[in-house]
Amino acid sequence: MMATGLTEPPASDHNAWRGGRRQTVGVVAVVVGIAVVVGLLPYPGGALAAAVLLVAATAALYRPWLAYCVLLALLPLKLPALWVPVPGIEFNLMPYQVVTVLVFAAMLIRAPASWLRLLRTSSLTQPLLIFVGLALLSGIYAEDRRAWLHDALALCVSVGVYAVTRLLAQTPDRFLATCKLVAKLLVFYALWGLVDYGLFWLGLPSNTMGARIGGVIDPPRARGSMSDPNDFMAWMTAMLPMAVVWVASMSRQRWRLWMLAVPFYLVLLIVSGSRGGMVALAAVLLLGAVLSMGRHPYVRDHAFAATWRRLSVVTALWALVAALVVVAFVPLAVLRVARTFDESELEVGRLAIWKDTLEALPGHPMGVGMGNRQVSQVFTLQRVAHNVFLQILGELGPLGLLAYIWVLVTTIQVWLRTRGDPRYGRWMTGLALGVAAFHLSGMFLSNVYQEMPYLLWGLMMVGESLCSPPQMKKPEIDARVARG
Repeated sequence: MMATGLTEPPASDHNAWRGGRRQTVGVVAVVVGIAVVVGLLPYPGGALAAAVLLVAATAALYRPWLAYCVLLALLPLKLPALWVPVPGIEFNLMPYQVVTVLVFAAMLIRAPASWLRLLRTSSLTQPLLIFVGLALLSGIYAEDRRAWLHDALALCVSVGVYAVTRLLAQTPDRFLATCKLVAKLLVFYALWGLVDYGLFWLGLPSNTMGARIGGVIDPPRARGSMSDPNDFMAWMTAMLPMAVVWVASMSRQRWRLWMLAVPFYLVLLIVSGSRGGMVALAAVLLLGAVLSMGRHPYVRDHAFAATWRRLSVVTALWALVAALVVVAFVPLAVLRVARTFDESELEVGRLAIWKDTLEALPGHPMGVGMGNRQVSQVFTLQRVAHNVFLQILGELGPLGLLAYIWVLVTTIQVWLRTRGDPRYGRWMTGLALGVAAFHLSGMFLSNVYQEMPYLLWGLMMVGESLCSPPQMKKPEIDARVARG
């Protein structure tokens, strides 16, 4: 029997992932090591690519759970990529994508029958497959097949994250361990981003490069290890509800320490200049406060409600202080917010781009094909729609948008069925709020095919199977996969 990776978690939920600190330290050490090697050294070509593939393949085959934890830690971190020569296209392959493909292949080899059973036991799988199928079929009428292939590969990696999560995190202990790891990553990457920006401001070597606007380096929009600040903050804000749920399970002394991490997260959010992240943060705090004041017995009897209220107030106060500081000392950030709806000749705001997308719809009811908005001559303004739903509408048409909305409606239905579970209900609420936060930030972004919502959806499917009454549970997936 193959080794299962990290130390097996104990059977009881109360002591789930007792070795969590040791595992977290190990995962963080691996991620930092990869970041240092790939980010600071010049690209060494095939030698580095071969080393990364060798390590990832070994981990995926003999330590799939360890490889999966490293995969989660690498997801928000856009390290320098390995350019993979595909005929007619150069695909920007990130290290986490390598890990995803290898873990997916390893699990498929070990338990092929589990994948077919997976399709029947997850309520989200059917709408997801319909959306993915429409996206892939759009290549038939896509004008630029290379652009379509690029986004198709990215979408397939995201679906791989969903499937691997559904398989490897299906036991109660693995489910809790994965949710807690996602929560811990918020603190880790908040500190990572601040250190990265600090090195940039001090003129020291870092993974960050200033974005040039009009020939002037704009530090608040600096890009580097976090790739695009908007995408990075969308991930961070989606992790926030999970972090709050994790804090709710702590003692009073420990969650007070979390209050100290709140200003770090807010400072990083302000420095990044992410408007979508700011909107998502405000909306998630409001949704969490409303849910915490409900009359459901679960809400009244658990610390989740009180913690949400406390953290919402604390975060709101810190946000007010941060906003005042930004208005006083960072006028460029205020100017970016003001330009959101600017339609002047000098700046094309989001509103003009959204109008351009809607005006092109009557002539292309099926869309222009996945990935083709950035190359199609149909759209006269910027290459992306700066809105998740309008991006789908422009590329896949109304049918593709309806399929994606079906996925979101199913997400809400799963949450409504599981929110009252005494053991996992609060985690399901955190996952649902994370999906909401990602798509709220997506009102200003075009991060349609990114992996974060697929990770959250995979965890929601695991939680749904754990919350189902015993007499209603479907047969579990192969035990060999569960042991990971």
